[in-house]
Amino acid sequence: MNQPSNTPSYCHNMKATSHTLLRQAIALAALLSGAASGQTDPLAAASAKWGFIEQYCTKCHNYDDFSGGLALEGLEPATLHSDPAIWEEVLLKLRAGMMPPAGQPRPAQAENRNFIKALESALDAVAALQPHPGSKGLHRLNRTEYATAVEELLGVKVNASDLLPRDDEASGFDNAASVLKVSPSFLEQYMLAAREVSILAVGDPDAATTGRVYSGDPGASQNAHRDGLPLGTRGGMLVEHHFPADGEYEFTVSGLVGGGYVWGVMDENTLIITINDEKIFEGKVGDREDLRAVDIDQAVGIGAIDERFKNIRHFVPAGTHKVGVSFIQRSAAVQLEPLHGFVPVDGMAVLVQGVSGGPRISNVGIRGPYNPVGVSDTASRRKLFTCYPRAVSEERACAEQILGSIARKAFRRPITALDLDGAMEFYAQGREGGSFDDGIQKGLMAILSSPNFLYRAHTPPADVQPGDVFTINDMDLASRLSFFLWSQGPDEQLIQLALNGQLNDPDVLAGEVQRMLRDEKSGTLVTNFAFQWLHVDGLTQVNPDRTLFPQFTGDLIQDFEQELELFIASIFDADRPVHDLLTADHTFLNERLSLHYGLNMVRGGQFQRVALTDAQRFGLLGK
Repeated sequence: MNQPSNTPSYCHNMKATSHTLLRQAIALAALLSGAASGQTDPLAAASAKWGFIEQYCTKCHNYDDFSGGLALEGLEPATLHSDPAIWEEVLLKLRAGMMPPAGQPRPAQAENRNFIKALESALDAVAALQPHPGSKGLHRLNRTEYATAVEELLGVKVNASDLLPRDDEASGFDNAASVLKVSPSFLEQYMLAAREVSILAVGDPDAATTGRVYSGDPGASQNAHRDGLPLGTRGGMLVEHHFPADGEYEFTVSGLVGGGYVWGVMDENTLIITINDEKIFEGKVGDREDLRAVDIDQAVGIGAIDERFKNIRHFVPAGTHKVGVSFIQRSAAVQLEPLHGFVPVDGMAVLVQGVSGGPRISNVGIRGPYNPVGVSDTASRRKLFTCYPRAVSEERACAEQILGSIARKAFRRPITALDLDGAMEFYAQGREGGSFDDGIQKGLMAILSSPNFLYRAHTPPADVQPGDVFTINDMDLASRLSFFLWSQGPDEQLIQLALNGQLNDPDVLAGEVQRMLRDEKSGTLVTNFAFQWLHVDGLTQVNPDRTLFPQFTGDLIQDFEQELELFIASIFDADRPVHDLLTADHTFLNERLSLHYGLNMVRGGQFQRVALTDAQRFGLLGK
């Protein structure tokens, strides 16, 4: 017969009476010992109240009835050491008033409270004397950690979802080591990502002509100013695009106008394209001729209008730049749009939304380079090339300096000659078949492919035995702290404190936590940790009934996210109690969101802090 898993020995059931007498003797001795020293032993205090278990629990939770899959019969206070999980479950039931069940003898409230207090104190004391921190396997960098690490190391912003497979989740979080597994195809993807990232960082003077299309939301409102775009504009979209080399690039804006239910040409609008807020193109759409072309010529007319916004060429230096597409703001009085339209059929509402609407932006395409002429001194090159050889004889020493600095930051610890050997071997191969820059790119690719970069692990002391509990060293502590607060590796100050053995000082550690929370990089506590906790990415699945919410547009989803980010950050930054997340009487709104909520408290596209008076809107649950 199989006995319950929490049964230390079958003989416990046979010897319950003798164990009770022995337990009482041990408890009495412990209490006398505690009284003699002027202290109270939590384990002795729990032992003295152990009769509570026999009086109220073992009638059902025994080896015969085994109610709820739990047998407490015969378990001694010593099992607080060996089976703490059982007693945590007991505490949970007692605190909630779920046990003893209705119809069974129940202890007085004071007796129940005293036993709970004694059991809690005993468990805490046992945990302090014999800690069981558990074990942690290799921890692979997830998408977010990879992207932030690359940006910090090289100054290159990458979209990790384009480079790496999707991470698995545990309880909604994608940074749990237990689910961050790696398959052969996964490793291959990481190596391909390393190649792509290293080329982006170094630049490619002979870059091939390639293109990328950034999707917009054709149903988004184009009436309000968007953050990041120049003042005096409304609507549009903003993207960050990496230009691999100095050269000409083509820009194409699609989906501005439509036929059938004619839209985009009822009023004249001026579309502009900007790079880093500098206008490179301006074009008109929506005059009388455009209206006639769409209304009469339909597809031919729409095609002719689209051609005016295709293959717009402009010279752009290498590097990552902000590309904006927007419309010049104009008076709302000069338009043909009705003040309000109501269509009682949901499907028709979607179609008619654009009948009186202005132009939309379906997507923006960027293609190039054409006629490349080299690579400018980009931000990533300035960060990467801390030296540059003036002669062949200087190249190897400079390469060691560059790759050694990157490896130290990437591996999150001091490096050895062995750590650098692999990167320098790749450098030599790249230099043999190309330029100094080619060698650095190959060496950088080796570092970004290394397990020392892709994985985090604890280094046990040399004399530790399997099953031993040990304190992690300062370098591992620095890494854990920085990845939790910043979602990336430690900075130089944290590394130096760890190297000097100072980080295990509680005052130093507390000071570093405060410093790191003040750093803007701690914003990932909101966008990474809190957003995963609240499953904010589920907002993209929102699809309201347009009959009930005819004014809803897709760009409100971004406003919802921004409101949550600013609200949670305001609680974190002010070091407010955690319950303020549920009770705080403020939020952050822009004009579009304020009108959507029916508050009418804000003007303009910028988010502003707003005091709330309706308690139903307080905190997270009011969002």
